[in-house]
Amino acid sequence: MDDTTVVPHIKIDALLQIVQQIAAGNFSVRAPISPAMDDFDALSTGVNMLAEELAMRDKKIQEQVNELEHSNKLFIDRELKIVELKNEIELLKKEVAELKEHIMPKSPK
Repeated sequence: MDDTTVVPHIKIDALLQIVQQIAAGNFSVRAPISPAMDDFDALSTGVNMLAEELAMRDKKIQEQVNELEHSNKLFIDRELKIVELKNEIELLKKEVAELKEHIMPKSPK
C-alpha cells in the first residue's frame, strides 16, 4: 500500500467512526473539514449537516414528548378528580336518602 491509499483509508475510518457516533445518538460530534476541500471534505460536510438536522429533529421530538407527557398528566389528574367527585356524589346521595328516611319514615302498611 502506497501513501496515496493510506490517507483516504484513514479519512474513511475517521468518518466512519463519526457516523457510528451519530447513529448511536451523539448528534454533537462533527467531522473535521480540512483545507484541501476534497471529496472527503464534501462528504464530511454532508455528514455534519445530517448530524445538525438530526439534532434539531431530536430536540423537536423531545419537546413534543414533554408536551404530551404534560397533557397526559393533566388528563389523568382530571380523570382522578372526576372519579373522586362521583364517589362524593354517591356518598351525598346516601346521606340524603338516610336523612329523608329519618325525617319522614315510611309508614307501615
